[in-house]
Amino acid sequence: MAVNLQSELVVIAHFIFQIDIKVHYMTPTKQGPEKKDNRGVLIAIAIFRLIKGTLLLIVGVGALSLVGKDVNGIVSEWLDDVHFDAATRHLDTLIVKLGLMSGKQLKLLGAGAFIYAALFLTEGTGLLLKKRWAEYFTALITASFIPFELYELIHKFTAIKLILIVSNVAIFVYIVFRIRKEKRTKQNGEAQKP
Repeated sequence: MAVNLQSELVVIAHFIFQIDIKVHYMTPTKQGPEKKDNRGVLIAIAIFRLIKGTLLLIVGVGALSLVGKDVNGIVSEWLDDVHFDAATRHLDTLIVKLGLMSGKQLKLLGAGAFIYAALFLTEGTGLLLKKRWAEYFTALITASFIPFELYELIHKFTAIKLILIVSNVAIFVYIVFRIRKEKRTKQNGEAQKP
């Protein structure tokens, strides 16, 4: 089940990437066809956000489907279906935590996953469609997560948390510099007009 889902996500991401490249390089820009827009990093960020959003949708649906059921049994079955060893420390902890969650907590987890999924899917779609608002939106959302990630990193340090915060800071800095550069380019272009 998870292998099929992962394969489908890869195919979707590849399809989206191919569409963006075809649209980008077949559409003449205002500056002329010889001037190419360097959007490779934004495309990568967009695809990453779309994948995160899709995974969060799956988490939301999964959390809501567990309400009122034997969570430990269902999660153990899922892991057996994908031939995953549930004896690892992290998965065992996850199964125990999910098993202790009430129906209300599972509903809140599902709702939170849907909200974050909506944010990430909006960011990714807007970036792929080359919308200026999406760059601002991505910078704002990414910056808003950094204080919480710092708190979590300080509270309990892990390499994954460190990688997450470094990548989010890098995304934020890249997008802010990109926005500023394009703003300066636009201002210089307007200043040179007679």
